[in-house]
Amino acid sequence: MKQDTRKELRIICPVHNEAAWSLRELVREWTPVLDEHLKDWEWVFIDDGSTAPRTLAALEQITLGDPRFQCRRLIVNRGHGQACVYGYREFHNTTRWLLQIDSDGQCRPKDFRTIWGQRVSGLHHFGVRRGRRDGGSRKIISLGVRLYLWLMSGTYHPDPNCPFRLLWCRKLGPHLSGLSHKLANLALALRLKPDSRFSPVGFLLRRCGQSSHNPARTIKALLEFLPILGLGVASASSLSRPKDHRTSLRTRSRAFLARM
Repeated sequence: MKQDTRKELRIICPVHNEAAWSLRELVREWTPVLDEHLKDWEWVFIDDGSTAPRTLAALEQITLGDPRFQCRRLIVNRGHGQACVYGYREFHNTTRWLLQIDSDGQCRPKDFRTIWGQRVSGLHHFGVRRGRRDGGSRKIISLGVRLYLWLMSGTYHPDPNCPFRLLWCRKLGPHLSGLSHKLANLALALRLKPDSRFSPVGFLLRRCGQSSHNPARTIKALLEFLPILGLGVASASSLSRPKDHRTSLRTRSRAFLARM
């Protein structure tokens, strides 16, 4: 029988001009938790075109100090979603599980203990943020994103943009085609929904800096989904016919997931 040489777990962690001390703190917090549960893990920073010398120096220091940490550098800033997809494509064939988290310290290591202990082969595991501490405006944006995607695709996902997702690689590869939009992580979450389970996770304040997301930018990006769908917002008359609307949602769902 052929030996399985795939890495048990890789962490995909996009970085863009993150503060050096925040990156070091991230490593300090997560390393003992990973060591507690695994012997065969690797952490991959996806440097999304960082230009800050402090960020580049910190990444070099971390990767030189521990061979389990490595960095893949994208010369041009592609955006968070595309940085994540790059990591998935690079490593899904050589890994059993991929865990995606962000570098800003908002994901709690203790939630990994829970989700890793509950993992089921063949299923993806998405965190659903509870008790968010990143402000009311972000909660409103997340709610709007969920409702928009539900309306336009017919697929409801409880937290499609949560940066805490444990992905089963054997069922990941077929869903990585396309995904050229800047919100690729949202589209991927919808594609994976039928084979996913969901667990509540905490979500802390950012350690430093400001999020690149704002309502205007988010709305603009979401509206760019419309040409991809080839559909506009549902009319009031279509919503008044439940049976027709359900059929329309199924059609939209197929079109949406096929074209993203």
